Amino acid sequence: MAILKAVCFLCVAVAVVEAFDPYAPPDTTYKGEDEVTLKDVVFLIRSQSTPWHLIKAQATKADIEQQARIQKLGTAQVFLLHEQYNHIGYWTLLPLIPRLHKDFGSYKWLFFCEEDSRVSITGLLNVLSRYDSQKDWFLARGLHDKSATIIHHFRFIEDTSKFKYPDFEAGWLFSQSLLKSLAARWESEEHKADFAIDVKHELAYYIWNDGKGTSVTHIPEFCAGNIGLNLDFMEDDIIAEGISTSVNEEPQKCVTAHPSKLPMCGEPVSQDDVLFAVKTCEKFHKDRVPIVKKTWGQYAANIIYVSDIEDSSIPTVASGVPNTERGHCGKSMAIFKMFRSDAKYAQHKWLMLTDDDTILSVARVQKLLACYDSNDAVVLGERYGYAHMAGYGYDYLTGGGG
Repeated sequence: MAILKAVCFLCVAVAVVEAFDPYAPPDTTYKGEDEVTLKDVVFLIRSQSTPWHLIKAQATKADIEQQARIQKLGTAQVFLLHEQYNHIGYWTLLPLIPRLHKDFGSYKWLFFCEEDSRVSITGLLNVLSRYDSQKDWFLARGLHDKSATIIHHFRFIEDTSKFKYPDFEAGWLFSQSLLKSLAARWESEEHKADFAIDVKHELAYYIWNDGKGTSVTHIPEFCAGNIGLNLDFMEDDIIAEGISTSVNEEPQKCVTAHPSKLPMCGEPVSQDDVLFAVKTCEKFHKDRVPIVKKTWGQYAANIIYVSDIEDSSIPTVASGVPNTERGHCGKSMAIFKMFRSDAKYAQHKWLMLTDDDTILSVARVQKLLACYDSNDAVVLGERYGYAHMAGYGYDYLTGGGG
C-alpha cells in the first residue's frame, strides 16, 4: 500500500484495519470506452452541521480534493449538502431533485456519499468509463431485503430480491440523463405529505416508478465496511513520496470504502454521566422488561423504567401519561421534564431514552458519546421526517433506535 510505505511508523497500527488505498492503480480489466475526466463529476456529501459530523464531512471533502491535487487531475468540485441547501429535509434528497438539476445539471455524473465514505477518484473514473451519461443510470452497491420488512412497507413480499436500493455508505451516482428525467417528472407531479423513514429505499422506489423508471445497477467495485477506520490526514509530500516508492502495486478492486468500526474520540464517557430511561407500559412489564434486565440493562449503572403505572416489582416510575396505541410523544415529554426538574436525574450529563424492546450496547453508547459535548444542545438518534416531499415538514427521532 503506497501510503503505508511512506509512513512506516503507521504500518503496524493501521495495516491491520486499513484495506483501501485511493492512490492504488484501478483494475482496468473492465474499463469501458467512454472517456470520463474529473471535470465531468461533481461530489456531494450528505453532511450535517453538528461539529463532530461536520469535521468528518470536511475530512472526506479534503481527501477528494487532495487526490485531485496530487494526481494533477484538475480541481475537484465537492459540496456539503447541508451547506449547499437551506432546507430542513435536504437529507431526504427527493425534495432537492429540481435544485440539484438546476445547480449541477451540466455535470455528466453526480456522485453522492456519506460523511465517512472514501472514494478513489481514478478508480471511480475507470468505472464510469463503462456507462453513457446520456442514458438513465442509477449506479450503486445494490442492497435488497432478505425478507419483507415493515419499514419498507412489506413491498416485494413475494420476492424481495427483485428490488435493489443503494448502500449510501459505498457511494452512488446519478447520470446526467437520469437527473434531467427525474427533475422533469418531479416538477410535473403533486407531492403529498408522507414519512421519510429509510431514505435509500424510498429514493430507489421513487426512481423505479412502479417498474416504469430506472432500477439500481449494482457496481461490485463500490464497497462499504471494508476498512476498520479512515486514515488520519497526511500532507501532500508524504503521500506523494509513498506513491513514488511503491513497487508492483496490485490493482485494487474496491473504488469506494466506508469504516466498519465506531470512531475513536478519546476515553468513553463515564457510566455516571449517562441515565438510561426505558419507556414501557403495564402490559409489557412481564415480557419485555425482564429481557431488558437480563441483557443490556444489567450493564447500565443508572437506569429507570418509566411506565403508565407504578410497579414496585421492577420498579417503575409513573409518567402520569396513560398508554396509547399510537404516538408516544406525551410519555417522552414527561421523561424530558423529569430529567430537567428532578435533581437525582439532572446530575447526569446524558439522557438515553429507549423503548422496552430496544436492544443496545451500553459500552458502545459510552464510546460514541465521547464524540460529542454534553454542553452543546444536541439530540442523537435515528432521524425520521414528515412532509418534506410536500415542501414543508419536520424531522423527528424514532424511539425504537434509542
